[in-house]
Amino acid sequence: MTHCPVETKREIVSETIHGITIEDPYRWLEDQNSSETRSWIKNQSAYTRSLLDARPERDKVTSVVSKLIDTDVTGLPIERNNIQVYTKRLAGEQQGSIYSYSLTTSLETLLIDPFKIHNNTDTNVYIANLSNNAELLAYSIQQGGEDESEIRFIDPLTCEKKPDILPKSRYFGISIKPDNTGVYYGIMTSDGPRVRFHHMGTPNETDVTLFGEGYDSGKIIAPRLSESGEWLLITVFYGAGSKKTELYAFNTLSSQLITIVNDINANFSGYIVGNTIYIETNWDAPNGRVFKGVIGSSKPSEWTEIIKQSDETIESVSYVSSSIFVSTLKHVVSHLYHYSVNGDLIDEIAMPCIGSISSVAGQWNSDTLYYSFSSFSLPPTIYSYHSVKKTQNIWFQQQIDIDSELFSIEQQFYPSTDGTEIPLFVVTNRFFKGNGPRPTILYGYGGFGVNITPSWSPIIAAWVTLGGSYAVANLRGGGEYGETWHEAGMQNRKQNVFDDFYTAAMWLTANGYTTNDMLAIYGGSNGGLLVGATIAQHPELCRAAICSVPLLDMIRYHKFLVAQFWIPEYGSSDDPDQFETLLAYSPYHNIQIGKHYPSVMFVTGDSDTRVAPLHARKMTALLQYHSANPEERPVLLHYSEESGHAGGKTLVNQIADTVDYIVFLVSQIDNNHLMNT
Repeated sequence: MTHCPVETKREIVSETIHGITIEDPYRWLEDQNSSETRSWIKNQSAYTRSLLDARPERDKVTSVVSKLIDTDVTGLPIERNNIQVYTKRLAGEQQGSIYSYSLTTSLETLLIDPFKIHNNTDTNVYIANLSNNAELLAYSIQQGGEDESEIRFIDPLTCEKKPDILPKSRYFGISIKPDNTGVYYGIMTSDGPRVRFHHMGTPNETDVTLFGEGYDSGKIIAPRLSESGEWLLITVFYGAGSKKTELYAFNTLSSQLITIVNDINANFSGYIVGNTIYIETNWDAPNGRVFKGVIGSSKPSEWTEIIKQSDETIESVSYVSSSIFVSTLKHVVSHLYHYSVNGDLIDEIAMPCIGSISSVAGQWNSDTLYYSFSSFSLPPTIYSYHSVKKTQNIWFQQQIDIDSELFSIEQQFYPSTDGTEIPLFVVTNRFFKGNGPRPTILYGYGGFGVNITPSWSPIIAAWVTLGGSYAVANLRGGGEYGETWHEAGMQNRKQNVFDDFYTAAMWLTANGYTTNDMLAIYGGSNGGLLVGATIAQHPELCRAAICSVPLLDMIRYHKFLVAQFWIPEYGSSDDPDQFETLLAYSPYHNIQIGKHYPSVMFVTGDSDTRVAPLHARKMTALLQYHSANPEERPVLLHYSEESGHAGGKTLVNQIADTVDYIVFLVSQIDNNHLMNT
């Protein structure tokens, strides 16, 4: 390794916030489109490629990774009126397409090929919704990894494409009227989130705003139409990870708006059948519970509790076959229960192993439930469950040439700095030759109530196949143990998350799984913040880190893109008390000259319209400047001009990026353990 040849201009901008002077030497890198920034990105990318492309283990890693990723992949089906619609990417294809399948004729039809839309491999398509009679499909078109999408329509039965197009924007739910004459949609406008109605065949300028006036851009508003089409359930989220939501029911026949709940600091979600509303909430129940009420004639105090809070955390509630299916977590492992509408337990659906349910789908008037399940050693598998017969079958299983017996999976619990017991999964290769510590990746997230469960990942499978160990820590800030667990790692308690991660690493080294020189840490988005903070607070903890699509400048984060959504989670530097908390852990403001920081690869891209890529750019420059040993521990920027936060990578890029991550880590923490087996 050689000293980073990329020279980065330092141009200090000083500002005083709440009486404290803040210096920012790389604010000029916030301008993504300036010629200076573009030239800097080009030079950084050339440096990164010079170190990664020449590695001798690249061919071996590519062979392993390609077998894991280049396979047929199918998404969860949406079924209406004997028609199934789903996404599918065949082996060798760069992006997935949308297909339909007739249960009556057993005929599969290719509906939408993304390559034929824009004639490039960066275009990806997703199912937005399917009408009750399966005669109208709404689908979204995205470029690269952008969050923004364009909505188009097609008749799955005739393959007739409709002329209606909802323009490129950030959408929060699309619902189709039962007679297919119009769609309700949530959209983020320049004035804030709104719910609108589009009558098919009319100009978009005539779309009517039904709800949202007065709500600012820090809120999210999502509509969902009842299957009868009479009620539009409107959910207002007070930002991502917030502790408050509102529910309203809009009568599509009379235009009457009825408040379900808007004055309780808790999260609510609902489902309407007739005039009955089912409500899942953490109101006075941090692990979740389910109520039933009547629209317009019952207040929260008059709702009937039908599923009580338990020691298991509710992940999702689905309403299928005139009954209720509840997916829960018990010590971070998924369970699935079938209840009657009155809350009587009908069945527990058996899972194949310790793993994760990632999504559940079905209709109130259908007997079939579909759910996707995976684990560290089990590729994504979609099951169909017949609610009357109580039988389940594999609907689709990703065929990957891998021996599940190779994986040894254990769950441990370790004490954090304050004594809180934290769950930790450790995945190892049971047939790896040799004893003692192994090169290990520690992954974490810890935010927004997001659950990090034992699920399939190509990078985990590849790393373990090569002989390394992979650990996943279930940090506070997530939702693995309900809202209490989430609240313990947000705002002024965010340091708990970093402490949980630090003590996970210490536990792994103390118990002989790895050493500090053989340890890498990895996280993305909020997990990128976690990695950045860990590097700043404990530079000696690990030898390498991958910091993907991260938040790192916590003083200015809320000024860019959609970051106002996250103020309920982190706070804002505009508030004096929250500023003090943010400054104390903001990675960009806590790097010190001369420290022996680990080697870091920052991952981001131009198309990230969620977390501004400026965080990774500025932090790359800062660490390169302050690093005490840049030749042995290089700081790299892995930058894509096509991909972003929301996925959408081509098959080639998925493989290449995964190979890059593993090759980088091998170059830093392998010590000839993995590649010589």
